Amino acid sequence: MGEDDNLDKLKWEYTASLSEYMELLKTGILK
Repeated sequence: MGEDDNLDKLKWEYTASLSEYMELLKTGILK
């Protein structure tokens, strides 16, 4: 159970950083 929680946290952090990266990419392109 603990391992699954860890995996979910990792997935969430990866998704969050990915969307942040995409936002930076978009603003960088628009500038």
